Amino acid sequence: NDNFSAVLRSTKFFSLKIYNRWGIELFYTTDSSEGWNGTFHGSECPADSYSWQIELTTANGLKKQLSGLVVLVR
Repeated sequence: NDNFSAVLRSTKFFSLKIYNRWGIELFYTTDSSEGWNGTFHGSECPADSYSWQIELTTANGLKKQLSGLVVLVR
């Protein structure tokens, strides 16, 4: 896949953050249709594992926080 993104239905609030292994935020969006393309400030990030965090509020008001790892392969 060329982008890492979430597949969601009916959310009131959404945010996706991507961090490198040193905790530097490489990507942030509140648009659930936008995904991370493996770049930071226009430069390709090296092949590595990156952590992601999603915060969302469902249509019925339930708040959720999810996190995990994504492996970038070049």
